[in-house]
Parts: sequence; C-alpha cells; structure tokens
Amino acid sequence: MKRMVGLICIVVLVLVSNVMVFANESQVKLGDVIINSTSGNEYLIDYGCSIDFYATDDKIIASGYTNTYTNVDSIYVDVYIEKYSSSSRAWETVYNDSKKLYDDDYVSLSIQASANPGTYRAFAIHKISENGTNETDTSHTLSIDIN
Repeated sequence: MKRMVGLICIVVLVLVSNVMVFANESQVKLGDVIINSTSGNEYLIDYGCSIDFYATDDKIIASGYTNTYTNVDSIYVDVYIEKYSSSSRAWETVYNDSKKLYDDDYVSLSIQASANPGTYRAFAIHKISENGTNETDTSHTLSIDIN
C-alpha cells in the first residue's frame, strides 16, 4: 500500500510539472501564423498577421491586426514585410507601417511592397495601453518563396 501511494505521488508530480512547463509556452502556431505570446495578457485576446503574393502585380501584401475584449485607451499594430538575407542570416525589413487608434477594441493594417525573388515573411507587433497597463506581443507568418 505504501508503494502504491508513493507511486501515485510521483505520477502526480510528473503530471503537474509537465502542465507547468506547457503553461509557460511562449510560441503558438495557428495555421500559418506564429504567435509569440507573453502569458497572462489582461486585454490582448486576439492578434496576428498574414502575407500574400500576387504574381500578376509582383506585389507582396502583409496584414496585421490587434483585438481586445473591450475598448482600451490605445490599440496599435505595426506590420513589417521582411526578406531573408542569406549573407547576414537575418530577416531584413523591406517595408513597414503602423496604425494606432484611441478608445477602440480593434485595429488592422495592410501594407504592400514590390516583390523580387527571395524568401519573405510578415511580422507584426501588437500593443495596447489601458489605465497604465501596457501589453505587447508579436506574431509572424511562415516564410514564402518568390522566384
């Protein structure tokens, strides 16, 4: 009986430690969007970005949005089109723009850039401010290759 109680205690400890590790996970993949989340946001409930390539116009369009459950003092999204540089092994900004609204619960923005051959992704910064509370998170898409 003592062995059984000891075994149950060990199993419970292992399960609790695994739940704690996964609860602090900071990167979530939803479809083609990767969200880098700081756990415990009070106001930010939904945010993300997307990227599309239109071959007929040789244009890349990136979009981003930030959403809260209620109107906040300010809500912001900053959207980037980034191109991967094999020489520096880093993402470099091709174009970016931002939009900030006041006393609102949703903001979105779309930007575009001319496409040259390479690997691209969209990256977005999402921010809110409400009664002295500031929350910031980021998201980015998977990469797309343009030939």
